[in-house]
This record gives sequence, structure tokens and C-alpha cells, in this order.
Amino acid sequence: MADSSLSGVILGGVIGIVGGLIGPLVLEWRKQVAEKKKRKGEKLEELASAFSDYQHWLREITVSAQHSPDTWEAIITKSPPLSYSKMEAISIVYFPELRNLVRSFKDISSEYMRQLGHDKEQATKIIAECKEAAKHLERGIIDCAERGFPLDKNN
Repeated sequence: MADSSLSGVILGGVIGIVGGLIGPLVLEWRKQVAEKKKRKGEKLEELASAFSDYQHWLREITVSAQHSPDTWEAIITKSPPLSYSKMEAISIVYFPELRNLVRSFKDISSEYMRQLGHDKEQATKIIAECKEAAKHLERGIIDCAERGFPLDKNN
């Protein structure tokens, strides 16, 4: 009888020690996972914001090029800086699955900008490709948000 109660005490002690060692490790791991997910969510929000800013910038440049008496160089000089580099950096570090979509959007919009300054007719032909690349990137951002950060159905 004494052996059985002693083995119960030993087993309880072992469980307590193991729980005391493993519990904090599991808790820390879960905390790190939650922090990483939160950080990634913040970066996805930054990417979406930079993308929106870039699209707005393109629209403003297009309107200025069509209606401003200024030269192309003056229009570009007056415009705020691009947010493309931020989009690219975030996609490379946090969302490699979006890198090609970001690059495609950047490449076609850069070509559009070059043509807008030199051959507006050609720029008009390219704008459809630019809009299509933007749709693909937007869809990619939404897919990442839904896959990694499910939307709250109550909001």
C-alpha cells in the first residue's frame, strides 16, 4: 500500500515538474505565433494602403497629363513620391506569394507612365493592361487577407 501511494506522489511530482517546464514554453510559443500573425496583418494593411496610394497617384498623374498646360517633367516633379518601393519591400519580406503580382503591376504601370509622357495614344492602349494588373494584385491582397486573417462576419 505504501508503494502505491509513494508512486502516486512521485507521478504527481513528475507531472507537476513537466507541466511547470512545458507550460511556459507552450505559452511563449503561442504568444509568438499570435504576435507574428498580428504583425503580418499590419503589413498586409500597409501593403493595401500603399497600393491604394499608388493607384491614386496614377490617376492624378493621368488627369494632370491630360489637362495641365505644364510639361511632363513639371507634372512629375510636382507629384508626391511613389509608394511602389514600399509595396515591393513588404511583398518580398512578408508576402512572397504577391511579389510577382506587385512586380507585374509596377512594370505595366511604369510602361504606362513612360508612354503617357511621350505617346498618349499608346498610353491609352496600355491603361487596360494596367487596370487588369491592378485587379489581379487587389485580388491577391484580398485572398491573403481572407486566408490568413479571416474577416469578422459580424462587422
